[in-house]
Amino acid sequence: MVFMAAYHFEVQRLTDLPSIVGDPSNAMTLRWAGLADMTAYLPVAPVVIYLHHRLGDRAPDLIGLLTFCGLAYVLLGSLGGTLFATVGPPLVEDGSEAARVTFAAFANMVTIGLWGTLELIGFGVWLLGMGWLFRKEHAQFGALGLLAGIGSLLSAARTGITGRSVGDLPGPLDWVVVGLLGLALPWLAWLGLRIYFAREPARASVDAPQAG
Repeated sequence: MVFMAAYHFEVQRLTDLPSIVGDPSNAMTLRWAGLADMTAYLPVAPVVIYLHHRLGDRAPDLIGLLTFCGLAYVLLGSLGGTLFATVGPPLVEDGSEAARVTFAAFANMVTIGLWGTLELIGFGVWLLGMGWLFRKEHAQFGALGLLAGIGSLLSAARTGITGRSVGDLPGPLDWVVVGLLGLALPWLAWLGLRIYFAREPARASVDAPQAG
């Protein structure tokens, strides 16, 4: 939403990211948008570490790779937000044609290279692994994670091959692929609830008075 504010909530302008160059009033908004995006990724890191310890005994040879991929997703995603927050505003304020060309190249590097391809590879592998490890404990939860992981890897392949960002959806197949990726949001929310309610009984047992 903060990125949308930087573009005056004009959705069509998001397909032309350099259109913000030369609008100094939105430089600070773009900086806050990048920082907000960076911050949004960081809470996933402790979840990845928590699941590393919780699920390690189920697949000791696999959990290291999955944790690496999950943390790579956090690092690459937050790096993209940091780049927008630091590199973008000076170019927006500059407003020259050279700044516009530089911003276009920089925006492609972040939205297509980092966010659209690399981070989704790590995210997809992590989701697939988590879905697989959870499938016996909760079939529907595991299946949702597997579908989201497939969507993430397909989205990464789509962006890498076509050069289109995740939000550039010219055909129905694009909508299907990105729709599968979108399943990651309810899966993460479901995961958060599962972690919360799994910790409540343990906390209650610790707080309970001891007999005698």
